Amino acid sequence: MTRSIRTSAVVAAMALGVSALPAHANETEIIGIFNSAENDSTYVSASLRYSFGDSLDSGLILRGDIARGNYGFNVGGTSVDGTIDTLRLLLGYAIPFGDNKLTFWGGVSSRERTHSPLVAPLVDEDGVGGFAAIEYDAVLPGQGNFSALAEYDSVFHTTYTSAYAVWEVGGVMVGPTANLLWEDDYERRALGLRVQAPLGNGLELVLTGAWAEGGSNGNLDVDSSYIELQFSSRF
Repeated sequence: MTRSIRTSAVVAAMALGVSALPAHANETEIIGIFNSAENDSTYVSASLRYSFGDSLDSGLILRGDIARGNYGFNVGGTSVDGTIDTLRLLLGYAIPFGDNKLTFWGGVSSRERTHSPLVAPLVDEDGVGGFAAIEYDAVLPGQGNFSALAEYDSVFHTTYTSAYAVWEVGGVMVGPTANLLWEDDYERRALGLRVQAPLGNGLELVLTGAWAEGGSNGNLDVDSSYIELQFSSRF
């Protein structure tokens, strides 16, 4: 099955599966992300989450992710474009305690990395493996929120951790954010500012600007600073 057919089939199955489930308020969420970095890389993703209970804040959750990352680099004087496509189907379980919440995720991840042109020593890769993550959310004093995330994808050995804290300022939530990414021999570190703007009726817009540096084999010499736009809708 080709990548485009496989992607379309998974997305269609997710959409049909969720639409066939019974509807309850505040149990479904759609999250879209667009990231553009100084090193000419981009990242686009969409995540669909459905709670089998009355809310995404407690109990069993079904989640499907689809993402594409594009990046460029130079190999022996040749400019190469790289692409990573990701599909995931996950189950999660949210455990609230007081004003805090822990959410555990686990499931299957399918990823494919391609290059154009394909020059030595590069190789195109794909694989199916396991994915696991844990999220922690808490309410902070002074109308603030804190969130931390750690996840691991066995395909390409990708580890990602992030955290942010925001407080209400003039009707929006503002605060610092940081994240670390490791993928095979690649590493990226980022520190920035996050602004959350609630739009009402379960809608939220998030804008993040971050200074970042990345590189391979411990050489973090590439300016990877980025701007990221995130849109979420819970219904």
